Amino acid sequence: MSASDLITQVLTDPLMRDAALEAPNVMSGITDQIRAHVVDDYMEKTHGDELRGIEQAEEALELADVAVQVATGTVRAAGEFLNQTQFADFIASTLGDQRRANIEAGISQELAGALQQVAA
Repeated sequence: MSASDLITQVLTDPLMRDAALEAPNVMSGITDQIRAHVVDDYMEKTHGDELRGIEQAEEALELADVAVQVATGTVRAAGEFLNQTQFADFIASTLGDQRRANIEAGISQELAGALQQVAA
């Protein structure tokens, strides 16, 4: 069987796919690159919607992180803090550990809710 025939069979025949993925590459005759392609193909076919939801959630998290960084930087600059440490010390002394923890927990819950909506 040629390499292209093997790839075609592994991608189209579920029994061949399962056998190839369960055995070491040397026994199934596939390379690491082919294995990765087969796994990606299988994941897309069986969990494509979920994968896209995860990608959207990751993008939303990245955007939220950038927004927090910009907001923090803006507040720090407006308050004329010399550096991040001075700003962090100010926040800690102003809010206190418990209040800061409560705020962070609230933000985490809101982000979790937003991620669930994106993933749905």
